[in-house]
Amino acid sequence: MENEVKETVSIAISIAVISLIIAAAMLFSNLSYKAYNYKLQTDAINYRIKTKSELYNYFVNPNSELSGSDIIDFITVYDKAYKYIIAIDNHEYRLRFTGLETYRDGNLVSTETANDSMWTQAYITELMGENVTGRFTGEIVDNLGEKVNDIIEVDGDVWLKFELED
Repeated sequence: MENEVKETVSIAISIAVISLIIAAAMLFSNLSYKAYNYKLQTDAINYRIKTKSELYNYFVNPNSELSGSDIIDFITVYDKAYKYIIAIDNHEYRLRFTGLETYRDGNLVSTETANDSMWTQAYITELMGENVTGRFTGEIVDNLGEKVNDIIEVDGDVWLKFELED
């Protein structure tokens, strides 16, 4: 009888220890999940802050000086996330995820269906020609060409316009 009691106590202690180990593993996995989720949320917030900061510097800050290479860098980083207008003299190039539209004096001249090379440095450099070294102004405009003064509107149906200065 005494052996049976010892055996029962031994089994009970083993079950309790195993239960504690399992509970500790569950607690650790839950804490790990929460920590990783918190890190992802923090990274997403930091990315949005960085993006809005860049948008502010390009399109709202009146002291910003943009060159063609700045535009190329911006478009290659954000590629199809936004719609772009590059205005050079009487030409206007409208680049969006569906393709490229070329306007001359406000009239549609040509269209190209989108392909992945349209957001590369080489393609945009070719599009801008010798104006890559020129100075540009940046602004956010709606579909009617009206200027939008708030970078919060970038998430809506707007265009990011780069215009060559005279």
